[in-house]
Amino acid sequence: MDWITGIGDTIVSNITVDHSLLQLNSGEDITPTSLETDEYVVCLVGDGHTGYGCTLIINNNAQQILAAVCQTKQLEVGLQMCQDLCSNEHSGAMIAITLYNKSTRQLEIISAGDISVSVYQNNQMIFKQPIHDCETIVMSKELMKHLHDFGITPVDKCLTMVPQKDGQTMCLEHTMNYFFWEKSYHRLAACSFLGHRDIARLPPFKRSLIIPEGSWHLTMTSDGVADMIHPENKLLTNSETTADEIVQAAKTRWIVPHFDPLPEEHSCYNKDGYFRPNEQPSTFYFNDDIIKIQMLNTDGTVYVQFGNASSLIVDQDDICEKNEGADDISCLVMKCT
Repeated sequence: MDWITGIGDTIVSNITVDHSLLQLNSGEDITPTSLETDEYVVCLVGDGHTGYGCTLIINNNAQQILAAVCQTKQLEVGLQMCQDLCSNEHSGAMIAITLYNKSTRQLEIISAGDISVSVYQNNQMIFKQPIHDCETIVMSKELMKHLHDFGITPVDKCLTMVPQKDGQTMCLEHTMNYFFWEKSYHRLAACSFLGHRDIARLPPFKRSLIIPEGSWHLTMTSDGVADMIHPENKLLTNSETTADEIVQAAKTRWIVPHFDPLPEEHSCYNKDGYFRPNEQPSTFYFNDDIIKIQMLNTDGTVYVQFGNASSLIVDQDDICEKNEGADDISCLVMKCT
């Protein structure tokens, strides 16, 4: 258990959970969800990949999974349910589940993959859950031994985007990005996950900490956020920020010129005075029909015209945006005040 020296003496009396989901690319992020009882709050965030199978399974069973965690007070029960439900799936998913005890202020976290889970107090990050990426695994002799025993190798050293705390700077660093399974020829960004049938995987990370007295908040995000926003950026450390604000900020960074230009050694990736993580144009849909022209009306509705020259007046919320160069984006924020 991690004990953290804290600040403040306010007694936490109110808990709120809000979440946001933007399926900007393939539509494979799991819907963030939570369950609160008199004693506990359980939260779940996940990110599917290589198909929709695991995503649909977890979405359809999320409340039963969270209820089982509350009843047994064991995160391992919930994660094992996820593994069992997805055991026959060719697709995969990253997953993180948290369990908070209101009376003891104990927060437990279990995760498989690269879901980002961070805890904040007084506008500072006080805890970050490890993830199953190459950078984390290669730092541990024990975990590297597990990889070797399973026939898994970190591979593909290439330029990787690393967002900085200031929110305006993106660095490019040479890192290993994927794991390779020698027997099955799988190539995945994390070495622990749901699904992918019976291929070997590392066990989940489980951590436990006592939250110091005072207000605090927790963020759980898919890599659609983590790839664009540093966990210590003020957007995440600020207790007033909502899940939707985080998702919209990540979306902006994916599709709108935002980041400062890269230095000379990487200046070939700059365009029009910005570093652009993605230059793919977005496609807009209404009921699966591609919108060719759209104009915002004064009353907030939108005039849209389709490829066959037909047109409609629609609500802005009914327009779906997709971008092949971006990522799906999901976030859950739990606040205790």
